[in-house]
Amino acid sequence: MSILNSVHCLIGLARTALSGRSVIHFVATVLMAVWVVAPGYAAGNNPTPQWAPGRVLLQPKPGIPEARLRQIVAGQSGQEIGRINAINVRIIQVAPQAEQAVARALARNPHIKFAEPDYLMEPGYTVPNDPRYGNAWHLPKIEAPDAWSLSKGEGIVVAILDTGIHASHPDFAGKLVPGWNSASQSDDYNDINGHGTLVAGAVGAATDNATGVAAVGWDAKIMPIRITRDDTSRAYNSDMARGLIWAADNGAHIANMSYMSWRNSTVANAAQYMRDKGGLVFGSAGNGCTDIGANPTPYVIVVAATNSSDSRTSWSNYGSYVDLAAPGASIQSTSRGGGYSSPSGTSLSSQIGR
Repeated sequence: MSILNSVHCLIGLARTALSGRSVIHFVATVLMAVWVVAPGYAAGNNPTPQWAPGRVLLQPKPGIPEARLRQIVAGQSGQEIGRINAINVRIIQVAPQAEQAVARALARNPHIKFAEPDYLMEPGYTVPNDPRYGNAWHLPKIEAPDAWSLSKGEGIVVAILDTGIHASHPDFAGKLVPGWNSASQSDDYNDINGHGTLVAGAVGAATDNATGVAAVGWDAKIMPIRITRDDTSRAYNSDMARGLIWAADNGAHIANMSYMSWRNSTVANAAQYMRDKGGLVFGSAGNGCTDIGANPTPYVIVVAATNSSDSRTSWSNYGSYVDLAAPGASIQSTSRGGGYSSPSGTSLSSQIGR
């Protein structure tokens, strides 16, 4: 199943099962789905498995006599040394270095449900060393560390359609791919407002680099696309649509528009263009504390904002057109000029909800 189909399937389930409630834990599931099935993730990136020397775990099928089970285990030079009674798993001692071979042999026996080495697992909770991580309440809330133990977004390119990016910020070192200015149709994507740098940091600031903040897309790359013509942060739909199409044509897997332009047909068609190329487009629900009565769009994943109590923020828009809710209050992120701040808004939640 493609990234797009996986996420839209989950969104459909959310609309059916979670209508009217905060969907913060569902957001974490979507985040895992996006990163795990995304290009660049491979099982070969996982650490080499380790297990307890000389130990195998097995579960017999129901009905096998104990004498017969002991005979099967002895046939592999093994001996039961303990049990996990609640699930009827037997702990078998075998010769060191023979764990895998014995487990395979036992698993082939028709009386054995499964057999495996007693694997030594890394924790599922990954804690980056960025000094501001302790203030990033939103990352544990969406269970991002558990997702990072599966994948950190390797090989993913996220296009940020906004006011530009402060490219020399220390938390963007090595994180940027070539971008574009759709307003002037040039390669000048310098941030003229600051909003774009805030948004980009939430999704793609360098993480576990002992600098600044941590981000959802730990190893994802950022494609800066400036869609604004002046420092007001406003953008024309035409510039946004051109930016989306450029992103789709130049390798972006995900695009974020922290605007409500998804309501307009031109932008919706550009979003469909990216979707047809296998990409995903996210947009913010808006900060007007109202239901604008818009129709849901199949081409843009619209995200509302929640707070640390897992409730909708007082200023976030809401309604049937909203697909997801994600943290959007006091989000640790990067600032234009090289510093850091904690902005709020659905502009941030649309990053975190991916």
